[in-house]
Amino acid sequence: MKTQVKALGMDNAGGNSRVKLTLYLILSSACFYLASSID
Repeated sequence: MKTQVKALGMDNAGGNSRVKLTLYLILSSACFYLASSID
């Protein structure tokens, strides 16, 4: 079953979602930093 999942490209999908999550965290922390510096 796991080999089928890898063949379907689930590893790539998981990697992409991890990258999106990292980018989201960076953007949200950057916005929070800007908001606190303006205040």
